[in-house]
Amino acid sequence: DTAISLVDYVVIYYLRHCDKEAGTDKSVFPLPEPQDLFQASQVKFEDLIKDLRKLNRDLEVCEKQMKVVFRDSPEEHLQPFKDKLEDFFLKAVEEHKTEENHLESVHKCFEETVGYFGIKLKSGEKEIMPNYVFTVWYEFCSDFKTIWKRESKNISKERLKVAQQSVSKITAEKKVETKKINPTSSLKERLRQKEASVTTS
Repeated sequence: DTAISLVDYVVIYYLRHCDKEAGTDKSVFPLPEPQDLFQASQVKFEDLIKDLRKLNRDLEVCEKQMKVVFRDSPEEHLQPFKDKLEDFFLKAVEEHKTEENHLESVHKCFEETVGYFGIKLKSGEKEIMPNYVFTVWYEFCSDFKTIWKRESKNISKERLKVAQQSVSKITAEKKVETKKINPTSSLKERLRQKEASVTTS
């Protein structure tokens, strides 16, 4: 059919040949949610790296201030403040390091994904940005989901129609034939006839 797009065809083929639960509540959308891809397209690694560097500088300033407070405070007033502050600071440093590692890992995965799909730099660009990659996928997944919902409804309607036809067929086969009552043979009619004959005689 020339009236459908390639995406239409892929969705229809997928639902009709690959998804055994198509048209039911158990059918699961097979791609990432479009909104997730939209959010991924908004990521700017440079901004995240800058934010983490700023946070690191802030932590260094906090550490210096903390040491000054510890040095200038009388010994009797240090506890439990000192232990709690040191624990808090160590936890903050640890979380910062974890976030740096996560960012590095995600950036590496992004670069591997770009390489896997063979995405090339736009002219004038230094590196491929998430916006460039995920906007295309966002649009594709949005279209796919719209068509997927529509086609799932169609399949659901078809299944319902088949079920209704099946029920109609079964009930038609098992239909109890009702006997037409001969008006002269009904009990009421016979009683009337008897009464009429008794009154006339």
